[in-house]
Amino acid sequence: MRIERNSYFNAVEMVGNRPNRERHQQALERCIAKLRQTMPTIGLRNPKIGLPDQTWSYCGPFDWVVSFHAGQLWLALELTGDPSFLNAARARRAIFRDILRHRDAQDHDLGFQFSLSCVAEWLLTGDREARDLALEAAARLLERYRPDARYIQAWNARSIHGGIRSEFVNGRVIVDTMQNLALLHWAHRETGRGDFAEAADGHAETTLKHLVRADDTSFHTFLFDPSSGKPLRGGDPSRICG
Repeated sequence: MRIERNSYFNAVEMVGNRPNRERHQQALERCIAKLRQTMPTIGLRNPKIGLPDQTWSYCGPFDWVVSFHAGQLWLALELTGDPSFLNAARARRAIFRDILRHRDAQDHDLGFQFSLSCVAEWLLTGDREARDLALEAAARLLERYRPDARYIQAWNARSIHGGIRSEFVNGRVIVDTMQNLALLHWAHRETGRGDFAEAADGHAETTLKHLVRADDTSFHTFLFDPSSGKPLRGGDPSRICG
């Protein structure tokens, strides 16, 4: 099996001498072989964390990393053309339909969840339902954008935590959202709607302005006044954010 450099996922350019390229090739082949080996064990579950006994803990239905295994499967399909990867990845689509049915489950990680699953499926297969789901997710992510202060709020207040959680999450951004902006940029390219690009660019500029410190380190989170949009302070996440 010779795995070729893919187009959509933009694998890192191999540089250096031939032995280094061969090691990369061998490592990639081992990854593909491991995916094939573990597919019967994993089934329709989605691994989250590897455990000391070499098993996994698995994602719940709305986990922020619920699409990561699907993303690996779509990559493997593109690299190999093996339909078993297509079937395993597509069988997970119900998970993403369910996320869109539950507003309380939706936060800034819609970008992670749908870029690695439905956007990948649309670009690799042209499936219209996958495209529609991804565009709906992008629209939901866009709803989190606060145009006055130009940021995307990371999390939701949940009644189970009461006012303490609300106080923590309202007006709070997180540096991780930068990796969720890809969904908005894709939706802009797909639809031509300027509001998708404005939200992505606005949030990126706000992150650069307020989360990156003068010494080029960064805050993990930053808090804005949710009413006025005034920047308040940087900080670190609390267990209440999860």
